[in-house]
Amino acid sequence: MMKKALLFAVFCFMLAGCNAEANRYKGEEPDDPRLRAAIIAHFEQFNDAEKWGQVTDDFVRQVYALCSSDYSGEKSVAEMKKIFKEINKNSLNLVDFYVDRIAVQNKKVVHIEVTRKWEDSSEDEMAYELILVNDEWRINQRLW
Repeated sequence: MMKKALLFAVFCFMLAGCNAEANRYKGEEPDDPRLRAAIIAHFEQFNDAEKWGQVTDDFVRQVYALCSSDYSGEKSVAEMKKIFKEINKNSLNLVDFYVDRIAVQNKKVVHIEVTRKWEDSSEDEMAYELILVNDEWRINQRLW
């Protein structure tokens, strides 16, 4: 009896874990599970630029320049992430996202349109380009 109870508990825990992952991703599903994982990782780390892992250095440079007006290119990517985090410390935090559209350009380039939801209940839309780098999908550009 104890063994059955333990197996049932493990099964429920596994289901809860699967549901938790499913709840992190909402919207149009990509065919490539690696793409799905990269999108989840980006938006889970969104509020802390120093933890951004699923982005290219070009993405960091683009976002940093737009937000800091520093187009000099003299700082390292790590410095840019740190400064960007400081600039945005009082900004609204992202609380959720929804993938509205996925457009596959080719085997190595995908565009996604995302509705982003903020802590004040506001929403906006943003498009991103993801590229395949060393068999990993990375956010490469904000498209608007």
